[in-house]
Amino acid sequence: MKKIGIALIASFGIFILLTANSPAQSKFSLKVKGGYTMISFHDLDSVITSHDRLFEDISLNLGMSREGRLEKLSGGIDLEGEIMMMLTRKIGIGLGLGYIQSQKDSSTMLSFGSLFRLDSDMELNIRAIPIKLDGFYFIPLSSGISFFLNGGIGYYIGKMNYSFDMAEEILDFSSSSQAIGTVEDKGIGYHAGLGIEMRLADSVAIFLDAGGRYVKLRNWEGEESSFNSEGLRESRSGILWYYEAYDPDFQKSYSNLLLSENQPEVSGADNSRKLEIDLSGLSLRLGIRLLF
Repeated sequence: MKKIGIALIASFGIFILLTANSPAQSKFSLKVKGGYTMISFHDLDSVITSHDRLFEDISLNLGMSREGRLEKLSGGIDLEGEIMMMLTRKIGIGLGLGYIQSQKDSSTMLSFGSLFRLDSDMELNIRAIPIKLDGFYFIPLSSGISFFLNGGIGYYIGKMNYSFDMAEEILDFSSSSQAIGTVEDKGIGYHAGLGIEMRLADSVAIFLDAGGRYVKLRNWEGEESSFNSEGLRESRSGILWYYEAYDPDFQKSYSNLLLSENQPEVSGADNSRKLEIDLSGLSLRLGIRLLF
């Protein structure tokens, strides 16, 4: 896949070099942009959906009341700064640094009158810092307005903080537990997009662009601490694993995560693998370009 992506980028570069016959005009500029991004997340959203479905199954099968839901991550912010150099009137290259973030705090509660209550809270915060190399091709439309295409490759540095809390009350007895962790991963990704730019002055332009990226990180490593109301504390480090476990009571499989140095061996577990967080998605951003 990496070889295919590099070949496509190289082909695009050769194409624009062959089709751009205007004289060179080197000019540097600074681009700053920000907007909203939609992100896939893949395995992570599957785990959240599975946990929420488990609470729903418990509620329906045991006749419990339920409030709230565990919600999937959906989108977030996409910010970027980039130094750009025009090689010709139509062709430019850029080196940029970005920041992508998505977070979600959600909770759900099950209860059976005053006899039983179970609260579950989940907090997720995912960030990625891409270091990007870009190629640009500008097509003038009219005086001061240009359409542009861009594409390139990036090195993505990802980090996720998570927290899962459980609190249970049965008559006069209560207990609680919490797990807090931080994991990180790094990898190569590809991006491409298009946009329109309007020159406001000789040294200032504004633009709107839409783009897509392909980034999958599959080796999340870090540390996790867990403790409960009985005073038990535990710390572990390793890789964050995804697995699916069959529940004979509900006759269904539910997906889960486990931080471990080795591939987990859980009774009834299936499809065990390293967690894959898919950061691929689409972005819509508004920006300004300052020319020097």
